[in-house]
Amino acid sequence: MMKAGYVVMVIVGTLLALSSIGMLATGVAAATVAAGQGRDGFLTTPSGTLSVASYAITSPNLETGTGAGTGTETGTQPGSGGLPSGLATVMLEATSTRGAGVFIGIGPRTDVERYLASVAHSELTSVSSSPFRTEYREAPGSRRPARPGSQTWWTVAASGPGTQRVVWPVASGDWAVVVMNADATQGVDVQVRAGVRSALFVPAAVALLLGGGLLLVAGVLLVIFGAMGLGRRDTPQGPTGPETGGTEAGGIDGAARVKTT
Repeated sequence: MMKAGYVVMVIVGTLLALSSIGMLATGVAAATVAAGQGRDGFLTTPSGTLSVASYAITSPNLETGTGAGTGTETGTQPGSGGLPSGLATVMLEATSTRGAGVFIGIGPRTDVERYLASVAHSELTSVSSSPFRTEYREAPGSRRPARPGSQTWWTVAASGPGTQRVVWPVASGDWAVVVMNADATQGVDVQVRAGVRSALFVPAAVALLLGGGLLLVAGVLLVIFGAMGLGRRDTPQGPTGPETGGTEAGGIDGAARVKTT
């Protein structure tokens, strides 16, 4: 093999080895996430306090999609943005810091907007974790809402004293999260915690670690063989042709001289 071929082997092997490092690092991260999904199977956030003077705390719109199919009733095309459906399950917990009953629910955005129309509520627009800090967009209103637990259109909901939890398999659509006092009174003060789990973390970690390991082995072998080829010296060719022929001729002449004498 020409020297250029060995150089190519070294370059390709180095690139494969470097690529494998990224895959292995991502695989380790995926494995860490999978291992961190707690006893209940959820990777959870630390608890934080939400406090508003209005009737309800709402999330920004949660638009989820599959990337195929028809649009929702609001005209939003699934897959146009937001969370992918069918790939994860979300858990939300809320506990009233006042010791009162708390309500937490997830429902279609259009139904939530209809329920809170003309009701003073606070839309959560920003959350910072270090330190925990929240920002809201206040929606004014003068009407008192009906008890949230009496509504039948919630996709998942929980209401009562103590800690309330909902578990929601992410589905295609346009959704909103609502946290309220169970009796629909003003002034919502709660400790909240969120979690997510996905069956994709384990197979993704295995695939990334296996693929990264194979790339690393292939890259190292190419670098070794290429370096060995570059370090190998060319073997010089020995004398041939006339010199050998001359020796033979000399032998014949010597024999002839002996015979003549």
